Amino acid sequence: MWTDCSRELQRRSLAQRERWSRFVKKLFQTVGVLTGQDRKSHILHEVTVPDGCSSLDIEFAFSPAIVAGVQNMITLTLFDGQGFRGARHRHGSRHVVHIATDGATPGYLAGPIGPGTWKVEIDTHMVMDGEPCSYSIDVDADGVEFDADVVNYDAAVVDGVQFAARVQSLARGRKSGSAWYRGDLHSHTVHSDAQWTLAALLESAHALKLDFLAVTDHNTVSVWRQIVTLDDEARHGLIIIPGIELTTFWGHALCLGATDWVDWRARNDDQSMADVAREVMERGDTFIIAHPMAPGDPECTGCRWLYPAVLPGPARIVEVWNGPWTGDSNNEEALATWYGWLGEGLRISATAGSDAHRPTDHTRGPGFSVVWADGPDAASILSAVQRGKLYLSSGPALRIGAIAPDGRRVTSGDEVAMDGAGMEVQFELERAPEGSTLRLIGDGSVAAEAVASGSQSQKIRLAVPPSVRKFIVAELRASDGELLALTNAIYLTHRGYDE
Repeated sequence: MWTDCSRELQRRSLAQRERWSRFVKKLFQTVGVLTGQDRKSHILHEVTVPDGCSSLDIEFAFSPAIVAGVQNMITLTLFDGQGFRGARHRHGSRHVVHIATDGATPGYLAGPIGPGTWKVEIDTHMVMDGEPCSYSIDVDADGVEFDADVVNYDAAVVDGVQFAARVQSLARGRKSGSAWYRGDLHSHTVHSDAQWTLAALLESAHALKLDFLAVTDHNTVSVWRQIVTLDDEARHGLIIIPGIELTTFWGHALCLGATDWVDWRARNDDQSMADVAREVMERGDTFIIAHPMAPGDPECTGCRWLYPAVLPGPARIVEVWNGPWTGDSNNEEALATWYGWLGEGLRISATAGSDAHRPTDHTRGPGFSVVWADGPDAASILSAVQRGKLYLSSGPALRIGAIAPDGRRVTSGDEVAMDGAGMEVQFELERAPEGSTLRLIGDGSVAAEAVASGSQSQKIRLAVPPSVRKFIVAELRASDGELLALTNAIYLTHRGYDE
């Protein structure tokens, strides 16, 4: 078994091993075997770290990497005596981690190597049935790191009060005042499973003329130790929103505003994910159910939202548009789910995000969120998202407005008390392709529609039938049915007329 487990470790040359042996302090070594019964579990290994260590190197390898055409998905989470020290949710059957005071492998947090009990946790997102999976873990101290793409940090910048102040400054952009801000609420870097660096992501967002960007790596916030070292030129003036994607065994959720790790290890047979959602929101961060209808196991491990207590439970925002509309996230199902929740009388905002992991993800026409915010800062943008003051689009502009029966001008996120006579809604379209169709959706069904002229700018008025009782939304669809833009809801009440 050790021979099978260590096969991946033989990549180091004999010369490397000899050099390593002159420096290394072996702290821990173990092997084990996983089967399908170990799937979706957390397996802890405790390591005693002596005083005086300047760095740790952890090597985790498992075999086989693929069974019956499906990848085993096993990752590492690291804890010291104070708590979370990093994770890197990614594929691959060999994970090498270097962690030191002034640098760490992406996904992990640089800092002093405190003595005491450290925990190396194996998170078994997918262990396929049919063939046992052997693994090995080696933990060494004060060695020379091998194969680890270390990010170096300025400890003075990322420490304490200076870190918090720097995050605040980076969460502001170049625009001013109330305006439409276009951006991405879902993206990834090499700090988890993406194939591009933070710098490449920022350059691409700038090329797309985005105003804001949420960086939401899987189960880690380590990218923020890198982001706070950037100057304005390096971040291209973008409003950068802190975040993390909770990548659980039974669904994914975005926590926007978070610079601290959020414990994602929730079960799906009780209220634990509902508790996580409430805790995230109580501390002022934004909780979004991500791509709820994406394929689940084994095609996309844990991607489908399967928490009975959060359907939607306390959640009040859902990502209905993930990546390109016709991609593999089943966005039509997510849209129908959102309409169902609105039909139940719930007030839930809808968002879009590219979920970009590589440059091509920004060229496939993903949906972005276009937010009416009070100012060019992360707090204003997230507040607007929570209140439904946004539309979603892969290009065209689609704005919704109406004069309520009481004379107020209302838009998405607002409530209208109907008087039984219906209401006329005005839509402002820009860059709508000729032949595309604007649909007024009332209570989940098409209530009225009009064909776009294809002109650069167009205004269309449609009447809301008195039979619509709960909500209205607008869709702009291409001639082939692909969604091009989507508003958030105007909520309807019928005082004196409700059944």
